[in-house]
Amino acid sequence: MHIRKAVRSILTLIPVLSVAILASSQAMINTSKSEAPPPRGYVAEFVSTAANGVAMNNAGDVAGTSYPDPGCGWQCLPPLETVVWKAGARIVLPTVPGLDGITVTSINAQGWIAGFAGYLDINTHAMVWKPTGSSYEAIDLGVLPGTTISYAVGIDDLGRVVGYSKTQYFPPTGAPFMWSEATGLVDPVAAGFSQ
Repeated sequence: MHIRKAVRSILTLIPVLSVAILASSQAMINTSKSEAPPPRGYVAEFVSTAANGVAMNNAGDVAGTSYPDPGCGWQCLPPLETVVWKAGARIVLPTVPGLDGITVTSINAQGWIAGFAGYLDINTHAMVWKPTGSSYEAIDLGVLPGTTISYAVGIDDLGRVVGYSKTQYFPPTGAPFMWSEATGLVDPVAAGFSQ
């Protein structure tokens, strides 16, 4: 089984508290001389019991959630943190003032993370977390005009985010969006793209 697929399966099936992703120097696959060399693989090190990996890029960075280990065992449960495991380090993503809760949806090759912050369907805003050295900067993408809620669902390797923005109440109305640092939040329909 392809190592990357196996790791994804393990990450979704086995809860872990702290996952360190280490890029392995070579995959442990027996190949014949006629086959291409094995692809670079990943190894997950499971060291505890309460974490969830959501997205992984080709560098082996994993975005997800985990509980920190304060050393008090089963007698306490610290708050759930949204994190990225990068080069063996567990980095907590910064919270967003006024928006409780963080959900990550994707991570690109440069380690940029897309997702949203806030209470689901109440005050949710699409977000991007941009790496800045050994930490991350939170960027609130806002909402499209006439809407109150937004969600980022994907980010490509050029830093372009796609998602949707909608109204809070029934029946919801809204539109998809594209975002980049250069353009900001753009409604593709208003920009002339057909639905």
